[in-house]
Amino acid sequence: MEELALYILDIVENAFRAGASLVQVDIKENPEKNEYSLIITDNDLSHHEKKFGLGLSMVKEAALLTGGTFSYETIKDNGTRLQAVLKYDSPDRPELGDIEGTFSLLIASHPKCDYVYNHTTPHGQFNLDTRDIKKLFVSNELGIPAVRHSIKGYIRDNLTMIKASL
Repeated sequence: MEELALYILDIVENAFRAGASLVQVDIKENPEKNEYSLIITDNDLSHHEKKFGLGLSMVKEAALLTGGTFSYETIKDNGTRLQAVLKYDSPDRPELGDIEGTFSLLIASHPKCDYVYNHTTPHGQFNLDTRDIKKLFVSNELGIPAVRHSIKGYIRDNLTMIKASL
């Protein structure tokens, strides 16, 4: 896997398989501090080793390879939290890749689960919360190709507007 979006997909899938119903993904690009931060939290309280899949190890490896940091912790009565800070200007930092495809696929595949995706750059912030999207669509409509395409375009347009590094 060469894209952070694929690592995120694996981590989120593992969280849902383990029982999470809400996953939040926060990406913060800060070139001035030479930081590209990825934080993934979930509300799974089972605390078993379900998230130790390929995505988790690949994010850790990517962070350390760029000279960044990585942490993974269980938060009592709240779930789990992964934080990776990669060096923004490192040639070893994977591209974000098709994050809009990742989220449109996750939303269609797990319509009963919720996602929050926040992406911040020096040019602005984008927020996506499926609880808001579900107010517009019935959950079984989220897998319809036209709806998936609309969600994907919405994400892409907003990330372009804030000049996100894809």
